[in-house]
Amino acid sequence: MGRTGKVSKQQIIETSAGLFHFNGYNHTSLDMIAKKLDLQKGSISFHFPSKEDLAIAVLDYQFEKTQNNVFAKAFDGPGNPIEKVEKFFDCMNEEYFKTSSNLFLGCPLGTFSMEMSTVSNRIRERIVKIFDSLVGKFESVLNQAKEEGLVPEEVDTHYAAIHMMVQVQGASLVARTYQNLDVLQFLKQGFYNSVHLTPVETA
Repeated sequence: MGRTGKVSKQQIIETSAGLFHFNGYNHTSLDMIAKKLDLQKGSISFHFPSKEDLAIAVLDYQFEKTQNNVFAKAFDGPGNPIEKVEKFFDCMNEEYFKTSSNLFLGCPLGTFSMEMSTVSNRIRERIVKIFDSLVGKFESVLNQAKEEGLVPEEVDTHYAAIHMMVQVQGASLVARTYQNLDVLQFLKQGFYNSVHLTPVETA
């Protein structure tokens, strides 16, 4: 019959985010979400008229998490560009690559994009906006690096930032496919090589 207590809109989004990430959008039904929350399906439809509406809300939720827990932590605080890139990897590792389960699921935004970008134009457009925003974060740090003489003047920071985003998503996809996080050790060096940054020396 479903629970009698209230389940918030946010709880529906967070539960759906987990199921979409694990099963994929197309293999997660509203019935599955309702069962997980012990709800009747109509309770979900009250907040989200369609599954696509729910998907957009999940994307916004995942973007906010990525923005707050990775990009803002790494790039919006103090430090030089090298330190910010190093912190980015620490934050990304904490958010996505350290998992309590035996499965590595990869970046939720990237996996959503792989599944849905050719299926729903509305979802694709939302993912494009999200990716553009995250590329802008990379570009801002690279512009700072160029101002400080850490990046050659001829480097186009916009395209370099896109390259960085491609590397993150590509490494995440390969690691998910092989279920092997060793591939991620090459990601940081690839970042530095793409813009001729000199990484921090470690003992």
